[in-house]
Amino acid sequence: MLKKIKFILLITSILLLSSCAFLGGRLYNDDGKKADARLKEIIEIINNRHKEALKKIFSEQALNEAEDLDGRIDYIFDFIDAEITSWESIAGSSTTKSNRGEKITTSSSRYYINTKKQKYFVYLCEYFVNTTNPEKVGVYLLQIIEAENEEERYNGDPKNEWFGIYKSEE
Repeated sequence: MLKKIKFILLITSILLLSSCAFLGGRLYNDDGKKADARLKEIIEIINNRHKEALKKIFSEQALNEAEDLDGRIDYIFDFIDAEITSWESIAGSSTTKSNRGEKITTSSSRYYINTKKQKYFVYLCEYFVNTTNPEKVGVYLLQIIEAENEEERYNGDPKNEWFGIYKSEE
């Protein structure tokens, strides 16, 4: 009888510990919260039309490689027709790669943002951590299009990373 109790306790402990490890990754992974916080920051910047603040969210590499970032920021400020009043998360994912002390965590998130006049689709990609190339840390891609044109969104090119503000008509 004592052996059965010990066996049940052992199995219960193993299950609890393994579920804690599984749930721990989900419950304590704050990448989604980081992405949401970044979107809120972007909304505030757009509502205040603060060009320099928008530049600051981009990674050093994105700033160096983006095509006409100043012009594209002006485009976004002109494109959004009124103050952004609400947002909702559609989907998001993050990936962490670790190898011999090097760590890279990326995030891509999709949102809807709303003004009183229009609904927009937002695609946001960011490096949260990159110990291999720290100049990549920060937002590297921001796309904002009308929600009804969501199917035209940037889907990525496995050969190239896009840096800066992506306009669909390119």
